[in-house]
Parts: sequence; structure tokens; C-alpha cells
Amino acid sequence: ASRRALATQALQAIALLGSDVAVRALEDVAERHGYDALGAFAMSALQAEADARGISRDELSDAVVPRWGMDARGRATLDYGRRQFYAVLLEDPTTWLNVKLTDEHGDEHPHLPRPGRTDDAALAHEALARSKSLKHDLAGVIEASLRRFERAMTEGRAWELRAWRERVMGNAVLRALARRLVWSVSSPEVSERALVRPVDVGDAGDDFALVDLAGDVIALTETDTVSLVHPVALDGDTRARWVAAFARAGLARQPLNQLRRRVFRVERDAGDGVAYEGLRGKVLKARSDRHGKAPQPWARAGWEPAPTESGLCHAFLHRFGTTGLEAVLEVEGVALWAEAARSTVVGALRFRAAHAGDDAAWIELARVPPAVVSEAVRGALVMIEGGDRDV
Repeated sequence: ASRRALATQALQAIALLGSDVAVRALEDVAERHGYDALGAFAMSALQAEADARGISRDELSDAVVPRWGMDARGRATLDYGRRQFYAVLLEDPTTWLNVKLTDEHGDEHPHLPRPGRTDDAALAHEALARSKSLKHDLAGVIEASLRRFERAMTEGRAWELRAWRERVMGNAVLRALARRLVWSVSSPEVSERALVRPVDVGDAGDDFALVDLAGDVIALTETDTVSLVHPVALDGDTRARWVAAFARAGLARQPLNQLRRRVFRVERDAGDGVAYEGLRGKVLKARSDRHGKAPQPWARAGWEPAPTESGLCHAFLHRFGTTGLEAVLEVEGVALWAEAARSTVVGALRFRAAHAGDDAAWIELARVPPAVVSEAVRGALVMIEGGDRDV
């Protein structure tokens, strides 16, 4: 069997498990192979699992973020029976969160000790497994969670307040990240949404409040929805004031570049109404593939080459998940593999329905959500400039 066939068989076996770990593995495959057959199978398997649980695809992603037995403030007891150890999530300037392990006397340990004769073997085994998983998987969980938050911000996902309270603020990892971001609260009774950030209430427990720029607590109702704010919806003064508010709270760095993010707005009456022309004439440079080590700029930026014609690629694609939209960046033509570096001139950026194929009609820019337009332009510039995605 081919390697691709074996990989598909492995994914089928993973999908049959139906566990949270299996779901996270499928999400990783869907993220890495979004445009090929493996990615399509993974996304289909994820939707099937969500249907089996009676929840949405987004809710499934929320549900499988591990908690490792921790409370919402990031504290857990690791029980050996006659003795206990404690795991605490602490904020870290480099990795956002790390794990601190202590014993009953407050002494810190780099890892849990081997169980002794007087320890409960079953409890100690479970505690060791949880501790190892926490230390091994934490960085990957943070990275995946930030990718999901970024998609939610771009695609306009709204959580019902109850679900957001349970799945985001009730999970220690997501809560720590959420505290450093600007959210909006929308109510059916109020036309204007409130911009807020979450703050812990008290030294223990799950309680939190949502405060506005002035630090005033916003009253909530169970019919409210909560969303991550995309900066394209904020003017420069509001963004600067939120930056200052986070700095005063000792939360100057954001795990997801939200307030300092580059944004791009479209003149709705420009051109033919379906093409963004602000990138036309720029040059996209492809690296030499001689050694095959450095990823090409489109891969680093999260774009996928369209099928080639006569050996040349004439467009790059990026899908925006739940919006059902796909961005298409036109180029004059570039070889996807070559020993020498090469370049091509960029044309227009357009939008169409995802999975609709080349015959799909272009969508008027006025009908594309502003956050999607902004992120498509931003991503295309990352590809063209060869810079960092976190800009």
C-alpha cells in the first residue's frame, strides 16, 4: 500500500476511537492538510463525531481542550493516596503558561517522584500519567487554542454566554488566554455591543467578571452572546485605549496579536466591486527547492497553491472555514518546485464560495465580512513579504 493509503487507514482507525485525544489528532491533520484528501477525510470525521455528540463542529473543538483535572484557575491535586502533590499553571513570558509542581510542604519538584511502597499504586499511576500529559501537551494545546481563537475572531464566531462560561472561562488554559483579549458582548435587547475583557473575581473559584474600558463591570443575561473582537471593527483611538488598559492591568502582551494587528479596509465603490486591487503589481518570490528545508512563503502564510496549468501555478487559495468563503490571490504564474529561486507578479484578490470550483461566481467585496477581507489581504502580504504571520 502507498504511504497515503496507509495514512488514510490510520486516520480511519483514529476516527473510530471517538475519544477527545482522537479528536485532537484529527484536528491537527485537518489543520496541516486542509486542502488535500487527508484533510478532507479528517474534517469529515470531525463533523461525524460532532454529529454523534449532538453538538456543532466548533463546540466539539471547545469540548476536547484538555483540563487535566484542573479548576478554572489552573490548580490540580495529584493524589498518591497517603501523600499529595499539586500542579499549578503559572503565566510565563515566553510560553504563556508553564507548570509548577509542589508537594504538601510547598517544595517544588521538576517532576513527580516514583511511587513508594506506602503509596496507592492506582492513584499514583493516574497522577503520574496526568502530570506527564500536562507537561508534554501544554505547549501544543496553547498553540492549537490560539489558532482557534484567531479563526473565531476572523470568522465572527459567537458563543452563547452559558457555553462560553463553561468551555472558555471554565478551562484554565483558555481562561488564561482569554484574559488578555478584547471580547464583545451582544444582547438581543441592546443594539450596541459592549467591548469587555474578563477579570478574575476573588482569589479562588471560577468566578469572573467582564469589565469595559473604564473598568466598570458589565451586567450579563443568559441570552447574551460573546465574540472575539476583530480590530478592523475598532478605530485607532479605541485600540490605543485598550492597549493602555491591558498595560495598566499588567497584561501588556497579547497571546494573539489583536490590538496591534495590521488591518485593511476596502473602498466599497472601487473597481468592479469584486476585486481588491491593493496588491496588484507586488512581487511574490519563491525560494529555491534545492535542499527542500525552508518552507515556501505561501505555506508559511497558510495559503494553498491552486492546481497548476502547464507546470505553473496562477493562483493561491485560502479558505475561511465557517464563513463558506475562499480567497483567491491571482498571480501571473510561478513554478511550485524548482532548484532556482523565482518570482511572479501579483494580480487581484477575489472571493468566492469555498469548494465551488473555478466556475464559481466572484462575490462582491461589499458582501464579504470586513474581517475576512482584512485577513485575506494581511495573509497575502505575509506571503509576499515573507514575514511573520503574527503581524
